[in-house]
Amino acid sequence: MKIGIMLEALKDLELKEVVKKISSIGYNGVEFFASKGNKHIDLDSFTESDAIKMRRYLKEHGIEALSICNSHEAQLILGPHDSSTDHLISGTAEEKIRYGVRRVKRTIEVAQLLEAPVITVFTGCPNWGKWYPFPDLNVEIWEKYFELFAERWLPILDYAKDHDVKLAFEGEPGNLNYNIENSLQLIKSVNYHKSLGICYDPSHIMWQGIDPVRYIYELKDRIFNVHLKDVEILRFRVARTGVMASGPMNTYARSFRFRVPGWGDLPWKKIISSLYEVGYKGPFIVELEDPLIPLDKGLKLGYEYAEKLLSAFYD
Repeated sequence: MKIGIMLEALKDLELKEVVKKISSIGYNGVEFFASKGNKHIDLDSFTESDAIKMRRYLKEHGIEALSICNSHEAQLILGPHDSSTDHLISGTAEEKIRYGVRRVKRTIEVAQLLEAPVITVFTGCPNWGKWYPFPDLNVEIWEKYFELFAERWLPILDYAKDHDVKLAFEGEPGNLNYNIENSLQLIKSVNYHKSLGICYDPSHIMWQGIDPVRYIYELKDRIFNVHLKDVEILRFRVARTGVMASGPMNTYARSFRFRVPGWGDLPWKKIISSLYEVGYKGPFIVELEDPLIPLDKGLKLGYEYAEKLLSAFYD
């Protein structure tokens, strides 16, 4: 049973401190966060020698590199290319696309060196507002985004295949694959390429009103990675603002907010049972974005809840 922790929330801590903290709790894996600014992996300078040392160090502490996340930089391949992504790299759309491609390919190479079988990415979107079918031409524009996705990502998927690494696209608003229908459309758009799958994060599914269990049965063997993150839906606030709330994610009494596993509204027993039934054997990654529970408490509570759930089916 592989229970990892997503390291984005811990990206500012030195790796030795992170490993000491999580191994003492019981975690046996990590999902590295590879976007610039983390203290764990520098994609530009990471070498095979670095990988050997890191694998050895992790193994000594009972930790395995389960996956690598570079969703932030991956979104540059489709966009947006306006000022909202200047914190990643400033420049023209063409410069941002080239940078995104280069960084995802480097993430694939590093994943192979660390023997991590999957990387987690976002599709991004040139203009996500085109999902809404008004003005009428938005319908045609939105469909063409899937053609553009295939054009830009097929070479990267082939590159991943050559390096024995799979790409798990996490679905949420802001990306092409935010629901069941367009997740299936994403897979179809690249002719069912074997290297393309989904990072299943039910927290992004449920707040939209989508059944997180049905999602599992429809995507089945295309689920390459699982994020264990809960979501709480505040119905009294939904009645006022709807689920498409604006403003910061830590807004007081937001209509939906992410929680430590077990502290939200997700039907976790049904979710884990369904994943087991469809034959999922990949990693389970606790992800912490809870605005109420402090990080150190969340690390412990998240692991304890995940271990209790998964032990019913996974050894």
